[in-house]
Amino acid sequence: MTITVYYSDSNSRAINVLGDETEIKALRAEWSDAKARAEADSFFILLESEQPLEGIAGKRLKAQKDRGELPKFLKNREHTKQAVKKGKFRYRPTLVGGCVSVAACNKGAGVLASACISCENAVFLPGSRAALEQTKEFYEAQLAEGAPKRARQEYEANIKQIDRFLQRLIESKEVI
Repeated sequence: MTITVYYSDSNSRAINVLGDETEIKALRAEWSDAKARAEADSFFILLESEQPLEGIAGKRLKAQKDRGELPKFLKNREHTKQAVKKGKFRYRPTLVGGCVSVAACNKGAGVLASACISCENAVFLPGSRAALEQTKEFYEAQLAEGAPKRARQEYEANIKQIDRFLQRLIESKEVI
């Protein structure tokens, strides 16, 4: 179910492609319910896992959870599912962990992990280090191949951004 939801995320562009018959409306309602349930389940698996959460949204969620101040719609799966169905909340897996943006991503985060570093909706998980290091290697390879000047500047800036973020991850773990 999760894979189906993941690959159908662009289904909003196919409105009424099948028509408006009663059966189609029932199918849409069932689909909406399954999608909301999958997102709520993914979110609660993350929240209950006790994994360290990084990134802007990850730190905010962890702090709210630790203080017992999660918003009401995040306190149980059914409330979260209803919030997803109403468009008030989303949680989608990404290269670095997850994203809680209710809007579609326009930062290219589906391709390169560096797009999520400064995003207020990013949830970084322990496995995100590998995605960031792979993205950094990609940028370094592009620089070694002689990327155009404008691209070079962007790649160099992204490498610095990744290095700073990885350093903060190391420092935050040393403090704990």
